[in-house]
Amino acid sequence: MKNKIVVLIGAGGCGKTSIAKKLMETNKYQYSPTTTSRKMRDGEKHGVDYFFVSENEFKNMIENGDFLEYILFNENYYGTNKNNILNILENKHCVLCIDGVGAKKVKKFFPKQAVTIFIYVPEKELAKRMKLRGDSADHIKKRIKLAKEENAKKHEFDFIIENKNGALEKAVQDVIEIVEKNRK
Repeated sequence: MKNKIVVLIGAGGCGKTSIAKKLMETNKYQYSPTTTSRKMRDGEKHGVDYFFVSENEFKNMIENGDFLEYILFNENYYGTNKNNILNILENKHCVLCIDGVGAKKVKKFFPKQAVTIFIYVPEKELAKRMKLRGDSADHIKKRIKLAKEENAKKHEFDFIIENKNGALEKAVQDVIEIVEKNRK
């Protein structure tokens, strides 16, 4: 199978979702939304941004073995549904936006198909981005703490791309070049 699983890793606000949306515009990539038990934010759509389920539904999915990986973060569950990935790979590259621990699990399950790409943005810039998207001060503080931990591990992944302000198109092109060079 020549299609790849493009695993985008990085702190909240680094641009993973924006990069994923741009990749899908090429029609060679399809995003596999994360399943979550958290409440939907304004502007989000079920099945597009995330698959929103209740906590009980999520726990049932865990028991059924539906997830490649999942995590409990900030009192909400997040998980990667393996059947979504397999269905997408039949026709397109699959794009995932997940944390580093999850990325390693996906890479372990799909060692030849998964390409892990860390999207790096300095913590100060992340805080600005999260504030602009309306995140609370408490949420930003928690996410910046996590971002510091995640950024310290960026070299554990296959590739690192810096998503600078105003350079989203460059970051997207960098991802496309990485995928094309690794389509063996």
